[in-house]
Amino acid sequence: MKKTLTEVVIVSKKQFETLQKLYENHLQTSKNAYVIFFAKDQDLSVTVYDHDEQFKVVFQGRRASEESLLFKPKQNAFQPHMGSDEVGTGDFFGPIVVAATYVDESQAETVRGWGVKDSKMLDDSVIKSIAKKLIKAIPYSINILDNQTFNTWTAKKMNMNEVKAVLHHQVLSLLNTKVKHLVPSIIDQFCDEKHFHTYLTRQGLTPLPRMQFVEKAENQYLAVAAASIIARYRFLLAMEHLDKSHHIHFPFGASPAVEAFGLAFAKQHGLNSLAKLVKTNFSTFQRIKKALG
Repeated sequence: MKKTLTEVVIVSKKQFETLQKLYENHLQTSKNAYVIFFAKDQDLSVTVYDHDEQFKVVFQGRRASEESLLFKPKQNAFQPHMGSDEVGTGDFFGPIVVAATYVDESQAETVRGWGVKDSKMLDDSVIKSIAKKLIKAIPYSINILDNQTFNTWTAKKMNMNEVKAVLHHQVLSLLNTKVKHLVPSIIDQFCDEKHFHTYLTRQGLTPLPRMQFVEKAENQYLAVAAASIIARYRFLLAMEHLDKSHHIHFPFGASPAVEAFGLAFAKQHGLNSLAKLVKTNFSTFQRIKKALG
């Protein structure tokens, strides 16, 4: 005796209309007063019930599993989400910039079409071009922490991960007020969830619901990749402003060449002037300070 399979699916009104057309040639009358549609052929029966403004569909028979797949949500379907990422944490000069974006299924194809991916894989000229499109097209929020404020925070014994936790929380919270409905918030993981919550609690902040911490999230989640591009774009603008205001080109990163530049700047303008522009908790600053005697 062949086993009868049963699959149950909840469908929308539009899906129900599609289902009616698909099985109309096998339509039959049901004695069950709660059934609003019933179709049956040799190895399949399809029974539909009202279900809170949606429709409950029961597939039974050898083809139940195969037929029900036509109406089940696709496992690889795009899921709306918020995502955040940061830049500038490894740069001696320049601010820390954290951005968050929201991408839903209506925007996903367009955003992908612009070449959105991890900003570290894109040239700065491409980042500027894509970022200008993103900030016009999708909801986003941004937080730019200048180095003088960063130095004040670290003087209060906040480590870099605690600083990032606060900034990520701020941009995601702000973006959540714009989105106005609950979706997963994906953070490019820089610490584990337990420490993240500890950092926020220490600052009197409450984590958002449905937060997920994912390593290399910018390679897996479109909103995180978009956030990385916007963050990098705003960091580039901040560095350009720094160049113009001091009539000199400031280097990126924290390499020996950056340290040599910082030492030359401090010799010309003084250590206090340098301290206003850099992250003073970097060992780079301590070595420059020592070199100046």
